[in-house]
Amino acid sequence: MRNRLPVFQRTESGEKGRTAKVRLYLLETGWVKVARALLHREDGFPLLPSAAVWLAREGDTVWIPVVAYLIVHDDDLVMVDTGLHEMCRTDPVGNIGHIMASIIRGFRVPPGTDSKSQIGRLGYAVEQVKYVIISHLHTDHASALEYFSLATILLGRGEWEAAQGLLRFQGGYNRRQFAFPYDFREVPQDPIAPVPPFDRGYDLFNDGTVVIVPTPGHTIGHQSIVVRLPSQMVLLAGDAVLTERSYRELSLPGFLPYKGRLRASLEAIRVFSELHPESLVIPGHDPEKWPALKKAPDHYE
Repeated sequence: MRNRLPVFQRTESGEKGRTAKVRLYLLETGWVKVARALLHREDGFPLLPSAAVWLAREGDTVWIPVVAYLIVHDDDLVMVDTGLHEMCRTDPVGNIGHIMASIIRGFRVPPGTDSKSQIGRLGYAVEQVKYVIISHLHTDHASALEYFSLATILLGRGEWEAAQGLLRFQGGYNRRQFAFPYDFREVPQDPIAPVPPFDRGYDLFNDGTVVIVPTPGHTIGHQSIVVRLPSQMVLLAGDAVLTERSYRELSLPGFLPYKGRLRASLEAIRVFSELHPESLVIPGHDPEKWPALKKAPDHYE
């Protein structure tokens, strides 16, 4: 497998100021049970993340959503993350691997909640998806990548290398999920039109509607996505912030591979929410905020 990805270059010219029709669908693909300590460090956390789960009592666990997003930009379809593969309903270990399965204490994956099925009910097909923006390659975000074998897969800088490393399993990666020769590309980090406080990233369609910004810390190549809708801006934060509390209180999670970078990303997202009070920030796994959001087939526009 390649050690370094080619850098993505868009084929569309795009037009600044052109008004594209953009819709955002939130796809709930299942729920998993994990130790509360994974979400917030002050709840207590042993040295090894798996130990926290093995030792956690039932009262120390919480169900969290595993989500994906579909962006419809005129006639182009863009996925953000993939959600849980339908295989996780019957054989989660076969999909996410033994190490990550040891961290997850339970799965709730009802039939028909996988992203492929939900996209079909919206009147589209997975073969129509042009881009898949992966916030990071952890097993719960790349679980259903095989549905999108025809798409260009966009990764943050350094994420591919981290997922190939010797400690990839301990780092939350399962290479079997992305062993197929997908069209992986590294997202450039260019100066961008102001989306304060983010000043570098990549404007996918060159019209300001879908902007990918680096938010490292949860993983080295983690990235978030700013979607500019006619009604409001939405920040799909991924696991840069696991819950709303994460960025409101700068509450660090239990697992801290890149503590300094994660703190900087948390601070940037908090500033974003303060500078854009009308915006919607969607954390990666918030069991309290997620139920109140619109889910497919409803949408934001």
